[in-house]
Amino acid sequence: MTKANNSFAVEIPSRATDPNLFYKKELLALIASKYPEFSVSGKNPPVIARGVEYASHGNLLTFGTSKTHDVEWVERPTYACEKGYSPIFDLVKDWNKIVNKIADLHEERYPSRLRISNGMEVEFFKNFVKIGYERVPYNEVGNFRAIPNLAAMFNIVLTKADIEALYYSTR
Repeated sequence: MTKANNSFAVEIPSRATDPNLFYKKELLALIASKYPEFSVSGKNPPVIARGVEYASHGNLLTFGTSKTHDVEWVERPTYACEKGYSPIFDLVKDWNKIVNKIADLHEERYPSRLRISNGMEVEFFKNFVKIGYERVPYNEVGNFRAIPNLAAMFNIVLTKADIEALYYSTR
């Protein structure tokens, strides 16, 4: 995973503002329910020692900045400045902006629709992929080795970027 164009960070409020980390818990619950494709540090592989559940007051939750997870955390906010993470939102004041940015990041990382290099449109639904006018169940596209067979089935040529986009969008 590379740094996303829509990457951003969220500052967890101080103990005085949110003593029980309610906002952090609500944000993580929103992500788990609305965006299950997101990999969250400490909850999804690759396994790490300290995931987002260890993030506390004054720390930052980062979105789209990690090489391994979509949602990660930074213990030292000055590290975020050193790395150039921006914008940094306030979890209490900027809730709506954060929710919108998460939606933008999700669409960037896991698009529901994409166009492959030959111009054919590919749409992703709950149980199938629609390529052009054909519907293909996920079990036929679900692994990396099946995608060239899929291309042959539709008599199309896929570039390496097309194959990667199809593979990562069907995971």
